[in-house]
Order: sequence, then structure tokens, then C-alpha cells
Amino acid sequence: NKLFRRMKQGERHEIGDLQYLSTGPHGCYYAEFHSGECWWGSAVEDAEFHRIMQSWDVYRVAFGSIEYFEDEQQHRDNNKIIATNSWIILAQDGRAAWKNLPTRLSQKLECRLSNGSAPMEISLGPGDSYFVRFLDGTVDYCLPAKIARVCDRIEKRGGTITNVCLHPDISHDFLIRHTELMPR
Repeated sequence: NKLFRRMKQGERHEIGDLQYLSTGPHGCYYAEFHSGECWWGSAVEDAEFHRIMQSWDVYRVAFGSIEYFEDEQQHRDNNKIIATNSWIILAQDGRAAWKNLPTRLSQKLECRLSNGSAPMEISLGPGDSYFVRFLDGTVDYCLPAKIARVCDRIEKRGGTITNVCLHPDISHDFLIRHTELMPR
């Protein structure tokens, strides 16, 4: 991946120096090191993403899938394929910026941010799937059926879901963090 290659090319950080890491499709990444230094890379040219990353004190980043479509403004004979990405950036001060998120999640974020409740954990999965936890402890999610079944089993055993890490392109690639379960 792009981050690993960057680290191998003589940069001054090792894998063990990572404090926080978020990855996405086609080599997208956001890495925060114990030193406070941050690196990021995107598979799609995105000036807005880079402007925000450079100007905000970033807390979390989640990458969604990359969509491809034909540029209809090109002449019929040489249609150009354009890629567009999806992401959300959370700042230390509670701000959030996003691009191409599922409608339900985008509306939820707008509503909660206008009421002063910032998101603190977020993950984007395939299609319209996502997980978000807000500072007040509430969660909202739209998960693939397999992941939802696992979450249901955890909750039936007395656990509370604290985060779900999703892969933006693979519905069976996930990690669920939760509180301790009751013994059977």
C-alpha cells in the first residue's frame, strides 16, 4: 500500500510509531504518529479533502468507496472516466466535513451537528452502510445483514457496541468493539 511504501522509502517513521490509522480503497490512508505528525494520501485528486486536512486539527478520518462514471461533458467519441471518492473528516473541535456520504448518514450528521452533538467514531462500509457514535454516547448505523446479526448477538449477551470498523468495498470484512459480555 501507499503508506507502507512511503515508510519504506526512507521516511523517519516505523509501523510502531503509529497512534491512529485509517485506510480506504486503492491506497487511501490517514496516519497519525505518536510525534503528532500526520500523513495522508488519497487515490483520487480532491482539493477539498487536502485543504481540510492541511487546515484542521484532525481527530478521525473515514474513507468510503470510490465511484467511477463517464464524464458526459466530453465529446461522444472520447468519453473520459472520472473517479470520485467519499470520506468524512472529524476535527478535534467537533467540526465535521464530508463528501458523497449515504443520504441517511448525511442528514443525521447535519441534524446532530446543528444540535451540538459531534460524531466521535465513524466508519463507512459498502453501499449505504455506516456506523457512527456521537459524543453523547448515542449511535446510529445501517449495517450489512451479517454484521447486524453479530451486533444483535453481542447486545443479547449484555454487550454494548462501541464501534464498528467497516471496509468500504467488502461487506464481510469488519471489526466490532464492544463492552464485556455476560457469561452464558
